[in-house]
Amino acid sequence: VGARLDYNPVAFQEWSPPGFYFIEDDYLSDSQALGKQRTSAKKTEVIKGLAVTAINQDDLESYAITGGVAGSVAVTLSGNVNVLTNETLAYIGDRTIINADNDDAGNEQSVLVAAGNDLYHMGITGSAAGAGGVGVAPAAGVAIFSNQTKAYVGKAVQLKAQKDIYVEAEAQEEILSIGIGLGIGGLAGIAGTVSVISLDNKTYAYIDDDSVVQADGNVLVSAINDTETDVIAGAAGLGLSAGVGASVGVVLVDKDTQAYIGQRAVVDGKADSNLSIPVA
Repeated sequence: VGARLDYNPVAFQEWSPPGFYFIEDDYLSDSQALGKQRTSAKKTEVIKGLAVTAINQDDLESYAITGGVAGSVAVTLSGNVNVLTNETLAYIGDRTIINADNDDAGNEQSVLVAAGNDLYHMGITGSAAGAGGVGVAPAAGVAIFSNQTKAYVGKAVQLKAQKDIYVEAEAQEEILSIGIGLGIGGLAGIAGTVSVISLDNKTYAYIDDDSVVQADGNVLVSAINDTETDVIAGAAGLGLSAGVGASVGVVLVDKDTQAYIGQRAVVDGKADSNLSIPVA
């Protein structure tokens, strides 16, 4: 039986874990992301045997921009809030038996359990106010993300493969938040911006308690999480009597990345294979 992951074809020169592949120059860092559209393509891997995969991809772009002009007083307010919760799971359930009778199995028989999650967010918040007297322009951008990406073999599972067994979870996030405020007034100009990013990630790959996993080739249990956040917050207040500008950027990141084999599990990788697995 041949199983092919539902990935877009991309040429690879070596085996790589599941997830997403970024074409050169598309996975940009820092402010470069402003000048070019960020794109990603799903990885391609072909195996023979059993594949259990789950892939999630989110591309969120939000813009909130306001402006106001008045002869006496102008007040504008801009807010941009994004909240996202993801759960991407690929697993073999508890007490499952796979390939129990393996005598007639082909030499290429493998088992892959893979979960991949890709998150991109760009949020832009802007507020501008101009008046002959007082101009007030506050702006706030908030991004709250919670991601769980898990690939696992459940408890008390019996799993065999003539070649290799892979249990892999990969997650990556790129988040860009920009907040700009401008207040101009004949008497006073007041502007303030707040940009907040809160990220809670759990990326797990594991073989659970009391399972028996046997491969004539290799056994790989791998968890990878890659995160990049960029926050730009700026404010300017211009006035003949008073000008006040204040900006705050806050990034809160809580990450838990684990790859492990549970208690009392028995795992055998006999390495009777020509394939060497690159490990991050």
